[in-house]
Order: sequence, then structure tokens, then C-alpha cells
Amino acid sequence: MADDEEEEEELALPSDTLAALQEFYAERDAGEKKFQDFRARADEASRNGTLTMSMFAEDWNASQFWVGF
Repeated sequence: MADDEEEEEELALPSDTLAALQEFYAERDAGEKKFQDFRARADEASRNGTLTMSMFAEDWNASQFWVGF
């Protein structure tokens, strides 16, 4: 093929795949923000001497314990 006939095809994701990827990134970013917020609260509580086990509560509905049963 001649160079002038070769055109690079622009790569693009299908819209549903792009939406899924954006949802994944949004969930990842929300989890990171939640962790940073928790970390800041834990650091503050540690400095104040108010760090308690209630800060480490488990969400049993989201627990991997239930997976596969």
C-alpha cells in the first residue's frame, strides 16, 4: 500500500463500554475519597485520643463472606 493510502484509524470505545469505564473510574474515585476522609478522621481521632472500634465497622451486606453462598 502506498503511504498516502494508509490512514491511521482512530481508535474509540463503543459508547456502552465507555460508559462502563467511566462508571468504574467514578466508583474508584469515590472509594478513594471515602478512604481519604476516613483516614483524616482516624488521624484526627488518634491525635485527640478518641479512636474507637466503631470507626472500623463492617458492612455485612457488602462483605465477601456472603459471596458464593
